[in-house]
Amino acid sequence: MFMTADALSTQTDSLPETSPVSVADVVPSASRSRERALTRQVVVRRLLDVDATGKLSSVHARIAAETAGVSVRTVWNWLAIARRSGRVEPVPRRGAFTVTDEFWARLSEWVGTWLRCTGS
Repeated sequence: MFMTADALSTQTDSLPETSPVSVADVVPSASRSRERALTRQVVVRRLLDVDATGKLSSVHARIAAETAGVSVRTVWNWLAIARRSGRVEPVPRRGAFTVTDEFWARLSEWVGTWLRCTGS
């Protein structure tokens, strides 16, 4: 069954207008990991909205996966986690080592001291 342009136009007029969101538009200086987390949030929120209408299909997951640069299985995992826990963002890594400005300052002092002591 084919739809005429008028019928298609009528259907799309009833859809809410949403502008595409780019991570670069939201946070221009985002790190790679932050960019992936923001992309995940946008993808999961939109897919959950589609799921709430009862029209979520594998086509939606494939398009989202291609857009986010991940596998389709990853998108379905994100959705499962969001449904189970209510979280759309990834769980922060606990106990992960983070290099801070304070760390760099102390490391610089230590290396400077070590170089002076060894005469290098």
